[in-house]
Amino acid sequence: MAEIKLTRIKSLYGESKGYLDSIKKGSTSGPYTVPRLIVDKFNSIVDEVSLVSETDYSRSKIPEQELRSIMSFRLVEPLVAAFVTRLELDYGFNQSNNPTPVIAIINDNSNKVTVQTNYSISTLITNQDNEEAKGKLELLKIELEKPDKNWDSIKKILVWVLNFSKELFLEIIPIILQKKL
Repeated sequence: MAEIKLTRIKSLYGESKGYLDSIKKGSTSGPYTVPRLIVDKFNSIVDEVSLVSETDYSRSKIPEQELRSIMSFRLVEPLVAAFVTRLELDYGFNQSNNPTPVIAIINDNSNKVTVQTNYSISTLITNQDNEEAKGKLELLKIELEKPDKNWDSIKKILVWVLNFSKELFLEIIPIILQKKL
């Protein structure tokens, strides 16, 4: 079931990336506008990704109060690009098999700070050779996906990971911050 969801998200990511490429090409060959139809389709993609992933991506949508028959390129392109980039970071799309960990801390001037990484806990599980470590990371992943996280359980897993590998521990911390924020 999770594989089906990931496949659907990847498909929607590809569609968003196609819209982004189209928007960028349009900005160099003509007026700096985007048809309302593309904006509406993009907003529906954001809604579907949010539904399938059970993650709120709504701040990537083109704001309702901004919708017109022809949209400004300067308004649409950054939001579509940010959405595509976030999916790449959240799901490892468009990346090599061994990504170099990158952490981005973004303050969007709304008293909210987000932490984004270019890898996920699933990537860390896949890259592990040790079966016990894979099991602990899987437990951590399950716990982090719960709406009411059991921080005592998470703490025990983190202590185990720290004793197992300091490098792995340092890769997990940004993911936990991302899930907590």
